[in-house]
Amino acid sequence: PRMRPGRWLLTSLLVLLAFAAAVSGFDSSFQLALAAGAGGFLTTVLVFHIGARVRWAFALEQFFLAFIFYRLLVFSRASEEIFAASATASGVLFSLLIAAFLLHGLLLYAASRRSAFAGSTAAEPTHRRKITDRARGRVGREAVAFLAAVLPVLLLVAFVLPAGFLDHNPVVNLLNRPAESRPIPMNEWGDGMPNGSLRGDGSVGELNGDGDDRHPGGGLEGVPADQWGSTGSNGDGPTEQRAVMVVAAARDPVYAADAYRDRFDTVRGFQRALDEPLNDLTSMRLIGTWRNRDRSPDRARRLEDIRFISTIPDRVLQYRPYAVEPTVYRSNYYPFSYHYSSVSQMSVPGAGELSRAHRLTERDAERLAPFLDIELREEHREIFQRHLDERVPADGGHFQTIDAILRSFSDFQYKAGYDDNVSTVHMARFVADTRTGDCVEFSNTAAILGRMAGIPSRVVTGYLASRGLQTMSHVQGLWVLQQQIEELQDYSLHELYLVTTSHRHSWVQYYVPGYGWIDFEPTSHAIPPAAGDDPNELKVVIPMLDPRTDRMAGFVFPWREVGMTLIGLSLLTLVSLYLYRYGRESYLVMVARRRGYRGAAALYTALLMKLAAAGYEIKPRSETAMEYAGRYGELRRFASDYTRLRYRDRTPGDERLSMWQSLLRSYREVVRESRRNGRRGLLRRLFSLRGLHY
Repeated sequence: PRMRPGRWLLTSLLVLLAFAAAVSGFDSSFQLALAAGAGGFLTTVLVFHIGARVRWAFALEQFFLAFIFYRLLVFSRASEEIFAASATASGVLFSLLIAAFLLHGLLLYAASRRSAFAGSTAAEPTHRRKITDRARGRVGREAVAFLAAVLPVLLLVAFVLPAGFLDHNPVVNLLNRPAESRPIPMNEWGDGMPNGSLRGDGSVGELNGDGDDRHPGGGLEGVPADQWGSTGSNGDGPTEQRAVMVVAAARDPVYAADAYRDRFDTVRGFQRALDEPLNDLTSMRLIGTWRNRDRSPDRARRLEDIRFISTIPDRVLQYRPYAVEPTVYRSNYYPFSYHYSSVSQMSVPGAGELSRAHRLTERDAERLAPFLDIELREEHREIFQRHLDERVPADGGHFQTIDAILRSFSDFQYKAGYDDNVSTVHMARFVADTRTGDCVEFSNTAAILGRMAGIPSRVVTGYLASRGLQTMSHVQGLWVLQQQIEELQDYSLHELYLVTTSHRHSWVQYYVPGYGWIDFEPTSHAIPPAAGDDPNELKVVIPMLDPRTDRMAGFVFPWREVGMTLIGLSLLTLVSLYLYRYGRESYLVMVARRRGYRGAAALYTALLMKLAAAGYEIKPRSETAMEYAGRYGELRRFASDYTRLRYRDRTPGDERLSMWQSLLRSYREVVRESRRNGRRGLLRRLFSLRGLHY
């Protein structure tokens, strides 16, 4: 109340500018901070300047504050590095949540009952003192009512908070270390499954829809979780496939993307897109639910819930993501520590529906021009064009052209695997000579042919979760993991996919007018892998989890964290008060050097602060300088000089200078007189904060 609104606004703006320069920069986060700061300032002004009867509405702000702290607690588990670094931060944040909730309520209470905290004086009328006394009595009763309302809320939070939410026991990540473990055969674990081998009730044949056991797999092995490492190999290739994630979804298949490649380089081929927001989403740390703000006009898309429990920190998502929850890091399930869920708008049109799609309009072609760009060397263009001329009719419709491109690989040999070579010369050799390759060759070639035929296309990489890739070993591994990870027990085996290193995949996305970007699988039209040439038939290796049994059974109030937080806040507040006191005294003395009206007022305020620190009584606001000096003889000369200088408007310059010098002499005399109490007085003057009253 002692500062004008303009100064408050200027101070707040300077704080925000300093924050932006030091932390966030002048980007969207700074704009958000500026808007929040302005809103908070206006709310504070309203709280202290509107009627007490409607101040209760601002209590809703407490719950908004609690929501912010809760999201910060969730964010403290957004990744392994944040999780490990926030071992004490979560307890501190939870303590701050409680403290801020209570202090904010106290602030609102004080704002609505300021009269109850006013001091009484002997000169105050009797009826006024009685009103104040009644207000103080009401304060006590309402304080009890406030605690009676707040304590149940705190107990509710204690019961609602998940068990172990504040528990931080991070496990050292061994994913980057060579595997030093010896896998242990786990075939005998199948004895606990229905009929011992999942036959008859949820069998592999039933899960794949073929009714027989054509996917036996290469066996199941386990590695202790604390020894989990990289995939083993014998020099000629991988000898095993290791679990990467478990996907829970009702639809089959799930194309879980981690990168979109739409930039085409003449030599290097398709490269990762630089301006694709979905590429940023894979590693983005979310503090709240991410929602796709672009409204999709695509037809035949259906919202599907997909749950991921992963061993890799990067997020993978089915196109087109609609909503993504923040990743929660759970060390007790290491290495399946990264848990998140998403909602995707999956495309579900049939071939008959797509066949009715029209060709690109001029407007579509202009908008999708980057996805039609294809600059090739002449010798490479001739190879791909010859393939198109021989196998893809030039007069077909949009989807008919796509279908013809995919079917043009019918005599190509698919060799399961994943190769990082996406160069144009490699793809040209694949089409003209070898005609044998993995998903990378098929997807990149299909995208090149699509662009040459006028079909917007791009390459997508990630993982493929498909029922057709789940062998007996995969299903057996899922059953084992389901017994150890509580979240998986909410799903049936039919809804779960075990994704391994063999399921690393690359596919093509074509744009179909009216339906948007759709995933297509070029390898489904090729010659299947030969026997013994499919890495999906390798033995499956899963971690043998040992979830800690010492998880918190319920909420335990973090007394230590709360105590440390309160002590820290108290020390910070105390230091801030002393800095403010001495800073204000220095500022007032500096202003006093200007002399004149403002200088006299500043010198008088500085003297009152020093006298209060020395033990003098606080001067009531209604008392003049001469009235206050009536209680202390040593102040009379200063009060007289101050009154003359302060209230005499027409004074010659020489006389005013003489009065100012007399005021300074009397000021120094009063200061010396107030310092006569020895060592005890010195300590009082140094550490007293009574002067802040002024």
